[in-house]
Amino acid sequence: MKYRCKVFLILTIACSSTIFSMEKRDRIGSSISRPTTLIWDLGGVLTENSWSKYISYIGISKVLFHMVWDWRLPHHTCKARTFEVLDQVPVPQEMIFKGACIGDGTAMPAIMGAYQAGLLQREQVLPLLQETIERLEKDSFFRSSYEKALIESIIDHMFNPETLVSCNYILSDGLSMVQAVAEQKNDDGSNIYAQYVLSNWDFESFQLMGDRFNSLFSYFKGIVISGAIGTIKPMQEAFKQIIETYALTKADCVFIDDRKENIEAALSYGIGHAVHFVSYEKLREDLNALGITGI
Repeated sequence: MKYRCKVFLILTIACSSTIFSMEKRDRIGSSISRPTTLIWDLGGVLTENSWSKYISYIGISKVLFHMVWDWRLPHHTCKARTFEVLDQVPVPQEMIFKGACIGDGTAMPAIMGAYQAGLLQREQVLPLLQETIERLEKDSFFRSSYEKALIESIIDHMFNPETLVSCNYILSDGLSMVQAVAEQKNDDGSNIYAQYVLSNWDFESFQLMGDRFNSLFSYFKGIVISGAIGTIKPMQEAFKQIIETYALTKADCVFIDDRKENIEAALSYGIGHAVHFVSYEKLREDLNALGITGI
């Protein structure tokens, strides 16, 4: 890896705006300790997708033909109908992660979970997707050939590492906050806070992100991605991996994520503090309430 942070990689190898806290178990009394370790999610917190760029990869002509021929706005097809197809893709029971969701709370299709966990690679996923699309076409699932063509293109790029990385970008407000945390120093010049990442990313895509996102990744002492550990958030094993790999003290950690189910899972595992990200302004308030100031 060319970027400077230590990345945990094993080649077997995303609520209200309320801050949730748990008491530090090894402290006497009911006082809450100030966290000294921040564990960040990436997608939806520190990075985001450019959907206009994603549409350019899918093909604007496919979108327009679908709109004109089927008299439907592309949003419905790009989300609901595409996920109906993905939900039909057969996945072995042992590769299914119950409780995992995508950005708006929609249940994550099993094929996506297996891919992000590194249990299935792109070359394994694509034949399963093609077989499912052909089967659905025989069952007259698609409203038109234009809808089918659009969904095929959407799905192909969903599992294309080059497309995923190209369409992803660092959120400037997120980078500024990570930088501000890193600038907090003890009297001896050492960092007050240690920062890590725990994120759902397929292994191949994350490898491509290294140089492109070095301005962000260089601030982290360690990174654990789902594609490197064979599981995804909100599974307990994902939190166990980052805690045990870097010998972190659970009570001293604050986990930041935009998915409510991941926040609940972190607290269930025993992470001392967890913040449901909804905006940078609210995140700053929540961290200040925990004693993390100057950001």
